[in-house]
Amino acid sequence: MRYRGAHQVRRDVRTITLTVFLAFGLLIFGTRFACANVPASGFVALSVARNAKKDSGHWSLWEFEMFTRVCKEDTITEGGMRVVIADAQVIILAWPENGVIKAFQGVCPHTNAPLAEAEFDGTVLTCPSHAWTWDMNTGEPIHPKESALAEYPVKIEEGVVYIDTEGVSPLFAAP
Repeated sequence: MRYRGAHQVRRDVRTITLTVFLAFGLLIFGTRFACANVPASGFVALSVARNAKKDSGHWSLWEFEMFTRVCKEDTITEGGMRVVIADAQVIILAWPENGVIKAFQGVCPHTNAPLAEAEFDGTVLTCPSHAWTWDMNTGEPIHPKESALAEYPVKIEEGVVYIDTEGVSPLFAAP
């Protein structure tokens, strides 16, 4: 058996401790548990932190993004829209003509009514309840200029659309 120096034993103990710490934290707090700096060689960091950022030789898990898979990209066509659910929020996924796929709140800022039955002409979304309209390139109101729609970050990877709802809440017009 080969002699292992004290520095090797300390490194092994730190690795085992960190592995147990992360595994226990993931069981209790779910995938949103992300509050450690792990050496880039740590197998736990590489398997847990798919979207984490590497900074100075360590994986920083503080800025772990939580995108939710909502649909395949080919289920929405340019000039079309659809309603999806992400993290218990109703979201309008629209692909404006000559634009990119965008995600906005799926409820009217005036009445909190779902916009599932809204009309979409390829650029403008019209609420079925009060005929309020929004530009789906920006989410800004056209008529009346009361309230914009909250926009959610969208990511498309390998033909799959993901939305990040973290820190975004629907906007509502003043009563």
